[in-house]
Amino acid sequence: VATGSSDRTVKVWSVKGGYCTHNFRGHISVISFLQFHPDPQRLHLFSSDNSGAIRLWSLLAGQKKDDLDEIYRQYSNKHAQFDNHLSAVSSMAFDTGGDILISAGRDKVVNIWNIEDGSNDLLKTVPIYESLEAVVVIPSSSDQDEDDTITFATTGEKGIVKVWKYSPSDQRQQCTCIHSQKEDGKYPHLGMIYHPKLRSLIVSNEENHLIYLDPATLEKTKQLIGYNDEILDLKTIPGAQESIVMATNSKHAQIVNISTFDSKLLVGHTDTILSVDVTQDGKFVATSSKDTTCRIWDTSTRSCVALCRGHTEAVTCINFLAWSSNHLLPRKKKNQVSEPLLVSTGSDQTLKVWNSQGKRGADDDTLFLNADETVIAHQKTINALALSPGKRLLATASQDKTIKIWSLHPFAQNSVLTGHKRGVWSIQFSPVQKCLVSASSDKTIRLWSVSDSSCISVFEGHEASVIRVMFLNRGTSLMSAASSGTMKLWSIKKKECIGTMNHHKDRVWALANGFNEKQLITGGGDSAIT
Repeated sequence: VATGSSDRTVKVWSVKGGYCTHNFRGHISVISFLQFHPDPQRLHLFSSDNSGAIRLWSLLAGQKKDDLDEIYRQYSNKHAQFDNHLSAVSSMAFDTGGDILISAGRDKVVNIWNIEDGSNDLLKTVPIYESLEAVVVIPSSSDQDEDDTITFATTGEKGIVKVWKYSPSDQRQQCTCIHSQKEDGKYPHLGMIYHPKLRSLIVSNEENHLIYLDPATLEKTKQLIGYNDEILDLKTIPGAQESIVMATNSKHAQIVNISTFDSKLLVGHTDTILSVDVTQDGKFVATSSKDTTCRIWDTSTRSCVALCRGHTEAVTCINFLAWSSNHLLPRKKKNQVSEPLLVSTGSDQTLKVWNSQGKRGADDDTLFLNADETVIAHQKTINALALSPGKRLLATASQDKTIKIWSLHPFAQNSVLTGHKRGVWSIQFSPVQKCLVSASSDKTIRLWSVSDSSCISVFEGHEASVIRVMFLNRGTSLMSAASSGTMKLWSIKKKECIGTMNHHKDRVWALANGFNEKQLITGGGDSAIT
């Protein structure tokens, strides 16, 4: 193992013995990159620093050739220096034969060196016109083994991968770009490797995304999100095999395949997304954000097809009432009756119902929806929103400790449920009975009658704020989650806890039904999906 430090030294360590075998001095700046030569018989270590200097260190330096084994004698046992970069060297790569060194730096150039027989000559300097963070050699296919052409890829601050070809035997010494990513890079790239078994380029960016690219076309084949931060909400997508949509502490929602963890981003919001919902056919996704807007997305194209503007603060919850592709078509009659499509709530204490009347944007791709109803529903932030199974009633829960029941046809407030001693975080209607369940910061869960607004049962047992609750087993059981990460299963008939789970290390923000009746998917502040 080799290490480089800000003390400008390079050290080689014995992994087995745990001691330092070599200590190389000579760099004048902080070490920026280290790489062993791919041929283990050479015992060569290459290092670079922030000044742009590259040094070759021979682990056999100082030993007489007569004292070396025969396989080591053919290689130079002297140190060497390569000087042509003007800034920090960020990456190095070798051709398949190990005779060509390619170095990339933040001086926006790639240098190609001949290191065969210790000549260390500079063959070519290629201007890339961006600060580079990585260079990798792409092995040639089997039918090109006799060709000395070197194919390599570069990436850096622009977030665009480029593939280049260079032939050392070419008298013109041309190096040409043969492929470049079509889409503009959204984030600067920080690193890149070539995976020989998958035959893919794997790129990492500053948002901790791992992007798999086909080297031949540079098309994205897979994307992994390296770090999700807090998972704030998630829903399963009907019709999509083992796929969920989730909101993390990010301005982009994610459509994730649970089996492969391949992730696709919904890009459009400018601040953290707080809530997501999915249509029954799984073709559309709704998101609400701190940027005060709601967006409707087509899951097949991942494009925004509709936009809701009207809230003055963060939009905390969103739910579909009715939505299909027909709502994106032009209205046939000007006096056509509007249809309620969405309902949303926000930190501005308002409840909004969005209708099918809307106007097209300048690009004609996005439909701007109108708010059919707007009411100040609570005295504090609205934390939760729930729809009855028939979608004739909706309920809102707030930090003001109350729950309110609303009818949609016509739109009016029906009743107010009081009893919690602290803010209410979560609510849900029973799928079979006219009752509602709520979870609160007062560490209790309450079951309410929708008909007479009375409290039927109180479930106690959590030691921290209960922030999520939902019905299970066709309304016969409850699952609750607390800010401590503890989850509890309750029997409604017995009015007692029948199971406790501790699979999360932080608060559980998301509870959702899985892909069958026996599955439950959770997500929390510990970035874990269970």
